[in-house]
Amino acid sequence: MMRPFDVVFQQLDQVDFAVYDFQYKDPAHVYDVTSPKLYDVFPKERIEKEIFCAGLFASKKGLFDAEKRRWTARATAKRR
Repeated sequence: MMRPFDVVFQQLDQVDFAVYDFQYKDPAHVYDVTSPKLYDVFPKERIEKEIFCAGLFASKKGLFDAEKRRWTARATAKRR
């Protein structure tokens, strides 16, 4: 996450679910592109071509019981 989780918790004070999603085409928003170590980890071509994206889902604690969470996990796994 690019900022403190407080923003997610504040949203959960108002709603049952929160989603955080972002994408960047410019790698400088995510990486220190001036660092020579960066290219030890990722090839330059990959950094220039790939989009960085990440996200998360959050809900209030206790919104779903354990059985509902297991069912959701199984149903999601079947869709992959």
